Amino acid sequence: MKNKVTDSTTKISKYIKPLYQQIRYANNTSSKIVAILGCQRSGTTLLSRVLDSFSYTRTFGEFSPLSSSCPNNIRLNSLSDVKETLARVKAPLIVMKPLVESQNANKLLDTLENVTVIWIYRNYIDVALSDLQKFPSTSGRGNLKPILDCDENNWRSQNVPKELVEKVKAIYSEELTELDCACLFWYVRNSLFFYQGLDKHPKVLLWKYEDLVHNPEYHFTNLSSILGFELTQYAFSNAFSSESIRKESPKEVHSAVKALCEDLLVKLDRYK
Repeated sequence: MKNKVTDSTTKISKYIKPLYQQIRYANNTSSKIVAILGCQRSGTTLLSRVLDSFSYTRTFGEFSPLSSSCPNNIRLNSLSDVKETLARVKAPLIVMKPLVESQNANKLLDTLENVTVIWIYRNYIDVALSDLQKFPSTSGRGNLKPILDCDENNWRSQNVPKELVEKVKAIYSEELTELDCACLFWYVRNSLFFYQGLDKHPKVLLWKYEDLVHNPEYHFTNLSSILGFELTQYAFSNAFSSESIRKESPKEVHSAVKALCEDLLVKLDRYK
């Protein structure tokens, strides 16, 4: 079994690589940026960890200097501050993973130069089960309640269209299980891909986690051609495992919840 990836960066990447890059790429004045977005527990950490392995990349995870002003160190600083911070980075390729800003994808695209967004999605059952296991106290209803309450101060409900909220409210009840609620959260977060028009944006890539696991070489070869960096010199077989795909659910998902998620999954699959 492959080792589980729990952090986007290593200590070497956080403390030693920046010093090396300040010297090696001292004259670099224009970095390219990859912003990884999507729903939590969709393979985003694994993707950022692979990209972080290259000597010319600098990776900013969910908790980084880019979110230093947030009390919980998770929401991005103002985009003007983010832009200034990234401008001081000498690495030719910058990778950032502001998942809680996925609802603000267009602002990122409009503000940051030379940015490519990778929106990664994964089967809703696998995401929901992983979320419930990793964050038992906040996942499920904990993630869904701010959306139902239209709490604009919470990143989960920020910029969520009223139409989308009403779809969720129409089938929500206290009888839904935590698994059902976790699936609905997956539905909301990945629906934002289309509600923001990212399917029509030339700088946005949609990657399916299951396809990435089965054929990482194809995805990184494509990304290499887009960015102009060699990203295929990696031992993919040591990082990607099919054991994380199609886990067996201990409970049946509510029929109405399943119908919503299946329809969106088909839509995502058709686009990618």
